[in-house]
Amino acid sequence: MVFNTLVAGCLAALLGAVVLHPRVQEGLVIRCGLVCMALGFAAMAVVLADGVNAQDLVPMVRAVALVHVGLVVAAAGFLWRFRRGGWAERPITDWGVLQEAHADTRTGDA
Repeated sequence: MVFNTLVAGCLAALLGAVVLHPRVQEGLVIRCGLVCMALGFAAMAVVLADGVNAQDLVPMVRAVALVHVGLVVAAAGFLWRFRRGGWAERPITDWGVLQEAHADTRTGDA
């Protein structure tokens, strides 16, 4: 049980790090799926931490269901993005368009 608890905790921490890392640009749908999986693995680690009883069946089923829902949502987001044409390059800053427009009006090139 200790090994299962550690693995579930490590998976929850790894998925949480992926969600929170600023360089990973996965999109909203995939991010929601990863959050669901991270919460499911965290709940699984908490349920497994004190051993498994008959009373732990319902929380464990809910944790596994949350992991599966997250997996389906992340896979759907991946397929949606893949069918749409892949990953678009994101701009470095959201202010770039506004700065270019402001520079054009100052020079009279608008």
